[in-house]
Amino acid sequence: MGKDYTLPTIEAVAGQMGLPPAVAKKLLNMVPARLRIMAADLRGSLEARDCELTAKHAHAVKGVCANLRLQPIVDIAAALEAEAKAQRLPEDGGSVCDDLEAYAGVLEGMLAGGTGT
Repeated sequence: MGKDYTLPTIEAVAGQMGLPPAVAKKLLNMVPARLRIMAADLRGSLEARDCELTAKHAHAVKGVCANLRLQPIVDIAAALEAEAKAQRLPEDGGSVCDDLEAYAGVLEGMLAGGTGT
């Protein structure tokens, strides 16, 4: 069984943010491309075993996704940030980046009219 990449619906995000769904969708439209760039930045800092830069990149992912109420992504980024600040990087940091890229794809599907999974 694969990982669960469920995200809240656009309507749920809109409700949590107190915005009309059309406005929330417009904001969310910017996220997939940005998330892929952030995942690439994280991948580079993880491959370089740079704890400080990894913490910085993870914090950026956490901030963007927290503002948009994308809690599953926030949880991944927060855990990585905490580990990096403690000078402990995962041996397979690429899987974290793969997860972020998978969430970007799920979000693209949602925005194109699919579901949140």
